[in-house]
Amino acid sequence: MVPYYYFVAIGAGLLAAGLAGVVSSRHFIVTILSIEIIFAGAISALVGYYVGALSTNGSFFVLLLALWAVASTEIIGIVAFYVYMRDKVSDFDLRKLTQMKG
Repeated sequence: MVPYYYFVAIGAGLLAAGLAGVVSSRHFIVTILSIEIIFAGAISALVGYYVGALSTNGSFFVLLLALWAVASTEIIGIVAFYVYMRDKVSDFDLRKLTQMKG
């Protein structure tokens, strides 16, 4: 069995890589994907911490991971929306977006 601190170390590495991506890049897609890496690292660290340190029944932990997964799925949706709208409209003017027909 893999020791739990490996998961915590991988989570910390992913978290650091994601933070470096957010801080170093000004591009929208790179920033959003870096936030996705931060979420993956946090989930990995939480799983490692849960396996190694906690001895509860896990119902709160499962709820927490489910909410975290929804948040990371929303980020992918934002990226897909941005890419779609970038191809359709050159700018994100609200007046132009409300006049678009589908």
